[in-house]
Amino acid sequence: MIPLADIRRRAESWWPAVLKAELTGDSFFPKTVTKKPFPKDSPPAAQLAILDEVRDNAKELLSSTQKIGKRGFGYTYHIAETGLAAKNLEARLIEFSSLNDYLLFIEKTDDFSTFRKRTKSLLEQFPQLDEWAVKNVVKIIDLEPLWDRIITVLEFFRTNPMPNLYLRELRLPVHTKFIEQNVHLLDTLLELILPDEAIDSGETIFERKYGLQWVEPLIRICFFDEKLQKTCGEIDGDFGLPVRSLAARQWPTKRVIVIENLTTLVSLRNIGIPGLLGLHGHGYRVANFAALSWLHDCELYYWGDIDVQGFEILSLFRRSFPHAKSLFMDRATIEQTHESFIGQGKPSRWRSEPQLTDEELEAYHWALQGWRQIEQEHLPIDWVVEQISSFVD
Repeated sequence: MIPLADIRRRAESWWPAVLKAELTGDSFFPKTVTKKPFPKDSPPAAQLAILDEVRDNAKELLSSTQKIGKRGFGYTYHIAETGLAAKNLEARLIEFSSLNDYLLFIEKTDDFSTFRKRTKSLLEQFPQLDEWAVKNVVKIIDLEPLWDRIITVLEFFRTNPMPNLYLRELRLPVHTKFIEQNVHLLDTLLELILPDEAIDSGETIFERKYGLQWVEPLIRICFFDEKLQKTCGEIDGDFGLPVRSLAARQWPTKRVIVIENLTTLVSLRNIGIPGLLGLHGHGYRVANFAALSWLHDCELYYWGDIDVQGFEILSLFRRSFPHAKSLFMDRATIEQTHESFIGQGKPSRWRSEPQLTDEELEAYHWALQGWRQIEQEHLPIDWVVEQISSFVD
């Protein structure tokens, strides 16, 4: 017996491999789903107990048939006698003989056609992306709404290497915010298509790496420990430094917390947690933190809002610092928050799920339901201080 739902589940699991085969020219079909036999010592009573299920499954298979005989909706099934008391016919093997049959069954004919057209066009323009395309077949489909703009940006940098302009000065039919929002993807693709002389490989900041002018941002710093502040020789416990200055400086601490909201950051100044340094994340600008290599040696925490953007930013931060732990971005924090503080956030622009822990994913899925949001400033400050102290200790 092969339930129809099982056929679909197994067929859908082949989808990435089918897409890869399209790019590599490998043969994937015919492909079969076979029935697992009864255990050798299975008693007749146990076999008889599933007869009703076998019969129901046969009806379901037949109901999906659109052609006479053993031809199903996108597949062919082979039947055999069960050998039980009544000679029941049972599907033992399901065969997808061709790509078209397979696509028909999983209802992805249009998706495959789009993938085929997109990859043909993309690789004709940028043959250097062939290996990347094979490794990222599903992403190519997920990014379909963005590809025309991505290709426009790639073509600009290929024909205008090291332009020595600010992002907002680029004469593109694409808003430059699009570049800022997709900087990691564009960086990956540009590294593959541009010659070495068009890339400053020693730089981690996108603008400097590809020859753009760059207004160096400031990162706000707060000391959560007066002793650490004095050790660093700082008069003020709250100040800002350019990214490169912050990156070059030696900090006598191994504990850092990055906080998305500036008001929240400064309100926690000098809360008395030994050796703890606070930095302002400033939303998606956490991408700038990639230049702070000394953070790799720190016990690192990130605290953002509980909304889809907050988790996307956390995922972005982890691209540079995979060891970072989140604070107050879990189900326990949601349950701590009074319902009157649960607000309406903004829809997500991301096409794939962010890289999160199981606990974070649970909170992320909660936020996805109606774009719910809990902003940092709505959490009781005394409870926050108590929790940070326990987490860090």
